[in-house]
Amino acid sequence: RAPAERVVIHCHANACDIGHIHSLCARDAECWRANVLLVEYPGYGTSEGVAYERAVDRHVAAAYVYVTEECGVNPRDVVVLGRSLGTGPATKLAAAVERLDGAQLGGVILHSPFTSVKQAGLVLLGQIAHIMDDRWDNREWVRAYKARTLIVHAIEDEVVPFAHAQELDEIRRAAGLHCKLHSTHGTHNYFSYYRDYLQPILEFIDS
Repeated sequence: RAPAERVVIHCHANACDIGHIHSLCARDAECWRANVLLVEYPGYGTSEGVAYERAVDRHVAAAYVYVTEECGVNPRDVVVLGRSLGTGPATKLAAAVERLDGAQLGGVILHSPFTSVKQAGLVLLGQIAHIMDDRWDNREWVRAYKARTLIVHAIEDEVVPFAHAQELDEIRRAAGLHCKLHSTHGTHNYFSYYRDYLQPILEFIDS
């Protein structure tokens, strides 16, 4: 395996834990010439606690501190990748790094992102989702950082509609911030792993 050139902090989706995706992420690391750090959320897998928004955000922030302060990796060599639910803490981390540290990540990758948890819930739950708090509002956070951003989203996604990705892309562009929207075929969980995931991300982090 070639030496790692970067670190990818991976914020996983809701319907899995790091045990489910460990083998795939080992393949990601090899393809992307990266060390991939999987962040486990409280209450997922063997991790204790409850997955409140702030608790998840703290776990993701702790991963960043470990990579940059304990391991000495330059923030410019750190990429944060969020998938579905994980796009919420990913965008908040990117914004916090710039606001609090005055640094900038090497990139932000949002795979199947939502505009907000409530808006995603409306698709699945209907009007009852209006009782939910509007947590992890990506519409707010994607405009709060300058780091390069790649959005990968399936046009036929039945869980988080493609329109969410389009709206986030438009918000970034309207603010004069870099954003690339890569549309794919397939659904939320079924897509070509190489063509729709590995390859576009490799092209982004290598550019």
